[in-house]
Amino acid sequence: MGTNTSSAMPIRGSDPPASQLNYLRAYLLRRQTALRKNGQLVTRENYIALAYPDGPPSPWLPEHEAELPEELQDWSQFEMPAA
Repeated sequence: MGTNTSSAMPIRGSDPPASQLNYLRAYLLRRQTALRKNGQLVTRENYIALAYPDGPPSPWLPEHEAELPEELQDWSQFEMPAA
């Protein structure tokens, strides 16, 4: 296991084990499938609304952004917490 050098999704420390990645991919696919079944486009806004029915967390942190499917991530959207 090495560190993730991708600029698309920063992960602190080591990459997660393959079993965790497979679980995460299946979880994300179920959410995308739910959107499509309801006739909704898989957009960032629709995905976040499905993932957080009571509204997205505030502030929106890098950890939240990393939970989105890679194609929906927008790293300019998160806020850094106050020190």
